[in-house]
Amino acid sequence: MRFRLLRVWAGILLPLCIGLLAGCSDGTSIAEKSISTGTLHVGNGQELQGLDPHLITGISEINVLSSLFEGLVGQDPKDLSPVPAIAESWTISEDGKMYTFSIREGTTWSNGVPIRSEDFAFAYRRILTPKIAAPNAYLLYVVKGAKRYHLGETQWEDVGIQVVDDKKLIIHLQNPTPYFLKMLSHPAWFPLNETELSSHGNPFERNDAWTRAGTLVSNGPFILEDWKVNEYVSVARNTLYWDNSTNKLNQIYFYPTESKDAEERSFRGGQLHLTESLPVSKVGYYRDRNDPTL
Repeated sequence: MRFRLLRVWAGILLPLCIGLLAGCSDGTSIAEKSISTGTLHVGNGQELQGLDPHLITGISEINVLSSLFEGLVGQDPKDLSPVPAIAESWTISEDGKMYTFSIREGTTWSNGVPIRSEDFAFAYRRILTPKIAAPNAYLLYVVKGAKRYHLGETQWEDVGIQVVDDKKLIIHLQNPTPYFLKMLSHPAWFPLNETELSSHGNPFERNDAWTRAGTLVSNGPFILEDWKVNEYVSVARNTLYWDNSTNKLNQIYFYPTESKDAEERSFRGGQLHLTESLPVSKVGYYRDRNDPTL
């Protein structure tokens, strides 16, 4: 799930919920009341294990991180094809092994600091650092020398990440990889702000102090507002986001729910605008009713 899909939810699912809730609600449901404030309530499966993009493995974490961070390339909400994000454009060499990205002017971190090519290089170096033991480090093995660096067999200078200047980043691949651009929307490829991570300890060691509400600096359409374990994670609009004018949401609440049945009941009862989980036993119920929410 990516933020560009959230735009679709805001434009389609919320108006749909208005119609559905108008016919079955007494006007006091959470979902109905929050529409006017641009707040989205999402059922998000299991409780988050963390918000370090380099240490997460679950869909629940990816959902939240994709609202907080943005990589070089995003996904089109209609067909998930690669679209410009922090990189406004890119070129590919004839042999398909060199990608040159141009960082969009005016992009900043949530603290107002400009985003630089070095922020991506730092993040890639961090996830490949053996001491971090990042479970998704293998996703960067398509980069020249990345696997050997991750295994401690070579130096960072031998990895195919080249910072030309603040706004130009070149990634050299080990071999032509036609699906490379599609990979870049995964949190493993998100940039990180080295200065902020360093202010909370060694950035090349496991440390979650920088991922907490009030301290996490991100570059996506939302910022981390609150995280109450086993209750919810709330994110609020990041007004410094480069594409903020197209964001139709002011806030998102992500709710952990261990039970698919409980999450479906919350959705049906007007407590959630969106659920990605549906018990198999309920599929027939929605299908027989020709329910558009299915």
